[in-house]
Parts: sequence; structure tokens; C-alpha cells
Amino acid sequence: MQLFPIYIKLNRVLIVGGGRVALSKLEKVLKFSTDIRVISKDFLEQFFQLQKQYGFELIQREYRKGDLVGFDTIIVATDIKLQKEIFYESREYRALVNSVDSIEYSDFTFSSFIKRGDLVVSISTNGISPTTAKILRKNIEDIIPTDIEEFLKK
Repeated sequence: MQLFPIYIKLNRVLIVGGGRVALSKLEKVLKFSTDIRVISKDFLEQFFQLQKQYGFELIQREYRKGDLVGFDTIIVATDIKLQKEIFYESREYRALVNSVDSIEYSDFTFSSFIKRGDLVVSISTNGISPTTAKILRKNIEDIIPTDIEEFLKK
């Protein structure tokens, strides 16, 4: 499936999962929004540190059907069974879902991106090779002037 590159407003974001992958997604989302709720039975310590810094909501329990009501964007970083359940549940609420292990249960993927102030450059391989996207991002990052934010304001 070909994905269309698009930038969207992140209104209310729900992240399901409290491990390493969920943390990585949270760190990316925090560059654009703090209107976030994270639900997981267990959390890595870094979640609590980031929560103190950014003030998003942490709920320490398992996901329950209906938890996604009121959210526009949902990121599911759990087992494939729950990814599938949440994806199909989300169809009732017209929410966009990213299931980290399955393009089949995702409306979008995360691109590798560079954010410097208002400049955002993203690279995607449509989920086929995140490593390649990451390498390209690092190469592009090296050629962007460090004073780009000042330049954009002129």
C-alpha cells in the first residue's frame, strides 16, 4: 500500500503501551503536542520523567474497550492481538490508528523526521525500511544550517 505524505494537527492522542517502542512514539509526538493520554499496565521509568516535564496523562492499567473514545489519533505499541482489536474498534469513532508492528492495522506510519522550529522534514519508506529512512534523515540533518530557524523568520 502506498501512503500519502501528509501533515496533520494532533488534537487528542492516545498511546497504548508502556515499553520501549511506545516511549519512542511518545517522544516523537511530544515534539508536536502534549494533549496525550498513555495507557499501560506497566511503564518504563522514562514515562514518569516525561510526564513530570510535559504534563500529559498516564493511566496505569490495561486497555479497556471504549478508552479510545474522544481521541483523534491512536498509537498502539502492544501485542498484535490488541493492535487488531483497537484498530477495528477505532472504525466506529473515525480515529486514525498506528499499530507499530502491523501496517495492516494502521491508517498511517511514522516517518523519520527532523524538526527545527517551524521546519519539519520527513522521510518515509512506507514502513518497508525504517533503518534506511533513519540513515537518510541523519544525512539530511547534517546539511541543514544550524541557524535555519532564524532564516525562516526573515
